[in-house]
Amino acid sequence: IVKSICFRERIHLLIPTIDDELPLFGRHTEDFKAMGIRVSVSSERTGLICNDKYSTAQFLRDKGIPFAETWLPKDLDIPRLKYPLFLKPRIGRGSVGAFAINNERELRFFLDYVPDPIVQQYLSGREYTVDLLADFRGRVISAVPRERMVVRSGVTDRGKTFNHPGMIQLAVRTAEALEIRGAANIQMKLHRDRATIFEVNPRFSGGIPLTIADGADFPAWL
Repeated sequence: IVKSICFRERIHLLIPTIDDELPLFGRHTEDFKAMGIRVSVSSERTGLICNDKYSTAQFLRDKGIPFAETWLPKDLDIPRLKYPLFLKPRIGRGSVGAFAINNERELRFFLDYVPDPIVQQYLSGREYTVDLLADFRGRVISAVPRERMVVRSGVTDRGKTFNHPGMIQLAVRTAEALEIRGAANIQMKLHRDRATIFEVNPRFSGGIPLTIADGADFPAWL
């Protein structure tokens, strides 16, 4: 259906924005390219890694990139855990099912309440998203950090762009490791000038209008 719409409407650039669809479009980029249509999406492999928050943690930590320590329920040594922690679905979006955990009672409740959860180290500091754009060869064109000042339903409602070379360099390293193509948003906490990533989404972020307003016009550059 999408191919037929693109053909009928003479579309030459396709930009998927829904997490669940990213691996599918990543699998078929060459099919679209044969029709004269560029798909601004990372590979199927990258989409699958980023959609699975545990896989993202394992992949980036193996690459030496600072990422929040992340556990599956079966790997938790509950009596020795230090609180607070953070619990969320292994595969999910929009902050649905995400909870701060303050003690063992809450942990045991939410482990049972949230389907297929992961548990993460609770990161101190201010929360930032780095909006990033790579070209179709994987060369990073731009990376713009912005503080998430007010967040509603997982989307930035109010924010402020922020020039921080350390966060920019970390985002570029991450994009290169994951072989990002097109847009991505990399979420991290900044504490005492040290940034630690806790999630990567290989797509446009909900707060992208702020980055565009700041002069980084990702859609035009694509």
